[in-house]
Amino acid sequence: MLRNKQRISPATEANIYFAYTVYIKTGVSVKTKYSESCFTVTGYTPQEFSDDPDLWINMVSEEDRDLVRQQEAHILSGHFSQPIEYRITRKDGIIRWIDFLVIPQYDIEGNLISYSAILRDITESKKAEKNLYTYAQGLAALLEVNKSIAATLDLQNVLQASVNGVTKMIGLDTAAVYLLEDEMLHLRATTPPLPLQYPDELRIAPLADHAHIRKAISSGKPVFVSDIMRANLTPAERFVMERRNLRTTLYVPLIIGAKAIGVFIVSSVGKPLPISDTVIDLSCTLANLAALAVRNAQLYRDGQKYAAELEQTLAERKKLLKTLSAKNNELQSIVYVASHDLRSPLVNIEGFGGELTKTCLDLKRLLDEGSIDHDLKQKLISIFDDSIPDSIKFIKAGTAKMSSLLAGLLQVSRVGTKEVEIKPLDINRMMHDIRHSIEFQIKEVGAELAIEELSNCLGDGDMVNQAFSNLIGNALKYLDLERKGKIHISGRTEDGMSIYCVEDNGIGIAPEHQDNIFELFHRLDPADTAGGEGLGLTIVTRILDRLNGNITVESELGKGSKFFISLPTVKA
Repeated sequence: MLRNKQRISPATEANIYFAYTVYIKTGVSVKTKYSESCFTVTGYTPQEFSDDPDLWINMVSEEDRDLVRQQEAHILSGHFSQPIEYRITRKDGIIRWIDFLVIPQYDIEGNLISYSAILRDITESKKAEKNLYTYAQGLAALLEVNKSIAATLDLQNVLQASVNGVTKMIGLDTAAVYLLEDEMLHLRATTPPLPLQYPDELRIAPLADHAHIRKAISSGKPVFVSDIMRANLTPAERFVMERRNLRTTLYVPLIIGAKAIGVFIVSSVGKPLPISDTVIDLSCTLANLAALAVRNAQLYRDGQKYAAELEQTLAERKKLLKTLSAKNNELQSIVYVASHDLRSPLVNIEGFGGELTKTCLDLKRLLDEGSIDHDLKQKLISIFDDSIPDSIKFIKAGTAKMSSLLAGLLQVSRVGTKEVEIKPLDINRMMHDIRHSIEFQIKEVGAELAIEELSNCLGDGDMVNQAFSNLIGNALKYLDLERKGKIHISGRTEDGMSIYCVEDNGIGIAPEHQDNIFELFHRLDPADTAGGEGLGLTIVTRILDRLNGNITVESELGKGSKFFISLPTVKA
């Protein structure tokens, strides 16, 4: 009992198909039966195939025989076989492409007992595929040349890209472009480059000496010569062709409007090669693009006047930016002086405060050892024990406060002067490091810190780390003591920006403060005990300004706050 794994389509009876069936016994073919339509495809009759058992493989092109033999071995081993394509030589010597499909037949135990092969002539499809591929290559070359023209106004670069492109498009070996000036041909670009010893008379030559170029330029149409060595050549043409061993040659005129300004010459070396009409048409289009390069150069010269005016405008803008930069540097210097140089007086005050404390202790000791009026002694003791220590305490607190403010100013100044190194940042790794560094503070206040998977961004690693650390630090400072603190960090991408949200359930920010919290030294409550000088959010704002980012806030008093940081995302 037989079971077919596939059914033979009626299409096999069409003229471009033929089929044969191979009968198998113990893994070896024992009989082959050919359909009558094999003659239409191969030129051989079924009887000829029967008389010559090797005819089926001998008609396969030598380059494809290994592929066909491997296919046969694969089939006989009982494996499923994918269709293959190969070439055959018909009895009349014509080479045709064949699509080979196998339909196996098995007995009830799954043993291969025969297979039917369907052979379809796909020569025309292969030709169409080749033409389509050639056309696609041509379009790619055209796009490459067009890109070159758009990218530069240098005529030489454009012409060189053009000869490179036309060679690649046509599939020949060499190309050159000549521009016509006063009936003289000037060689402007070649591929591959000509040797330095190439004669000057071949770099500049009279148009009259080159009949094929003259014909292309005068007619405005391409001239194709399948084998230039068999053509009727002028002495100058023959000298060039023999010197470079050129054979198949295509002359394509470069035309602007109705005027030819030069010519492409594309040739094979050593042997003739075929060129399709499609390729010739594409070559004409490419030549027209190259001709546009000349017009672009003329337009470029006309634009020099406008370029000079633009250059003046840019110079004025550059001067303005330089002035602005100088003013900014001056401001940074003032901040630096205020935050750095003014620390010296504070150090002196702290030092003298310490000396004063020591002196008071010495005076009190002497007072205890001496004999003076009791009332006076009690009054002095009160001064040494209360008044002077309190004053010194206020001096130290004031200097500590001033020192903290100056340190903050110095930090702000450094954000403005730090050299920025923009690069892709692994934000998830950065958040892991930040969590590790503040683990103690999180446990100390009994808070929870939840961090979602975050997209990466572009920025300076140290500066972005500081920005997030400041925001998370603020969230820990301003937790609501009436409930367990929770901090949640999430993110998304939108319009080319990575947007991160640092959310807390802390005390929140009143509406009247939300416009001011990013200002220098602004604090929600100057008398609070959270610490800090009101510089954290100012520093975050300065950092994001330098990184082309942004920060915004959403908050409700008594419920918590959301701070949103936006930074350029990493492009895929």
